[in-house]
Amino acid sequence: MNFLKPVLVTVLLAAGSVTQVQAVELKESATHDERERQLIIQQTAMINSAESLQAYLNDMPSDSPFMALSPSSRERLAASLKFNEKGVTTFRTDDIEDELSVTDAHKLLSLFGAARVISFLPGLRVESDLDRRVRMGYPFRSRPGSLNVTDYPGYECVSRATCAAGLNTICMSGC
Repeated sequence: MNFLKPVLVTVLLAAGSVTQVQAVELKESATHDERERQLIIQQTAMINSAESLQAYLNDMPSDSPFMALSPSSRERLAASLKFNEKGVTTFRTDDIEDELSVTDAHKLLSLFGAARVISFLPGLRVESDLDRRVRMGYPFRSRPGSLNVTDYPGYECVSRATCAAGLNTICMSGC
């Protein structure tokens, strides 16, 4: 229901049913709710720490989404994944974009609670109806800040709340 707040605010404001101040408060509430939801997704993801990543890699199922990547890409991705108490903060995106379909990327990124990053990866292959449906759920965004969550493609998390320029990486909002 929180995803409807911005739409509702616009309708109510246009109809004169809320004041400008009330509209701003409602929009801020929706933004906070979405940020909180995304942080919960990251914190409760199957892989949400360096320890859980190592445990997963040590006992990786044969049907793991990681297996859709080439062996060298798997190694690069695993080495690039960084975490803090909020979950994943940074990882490489180039191999994901170069090698995976939208659906395979969704499965892989969901392991870290980072499926929303699909919105920043226009090069993902669309090969099936499911790929098209997943892509529609994550429309391409060239700039951070939409959807009330700020992830930064082209940056990496270097310390708490600090993103620095990076090559083929993304700095997640929980940095």
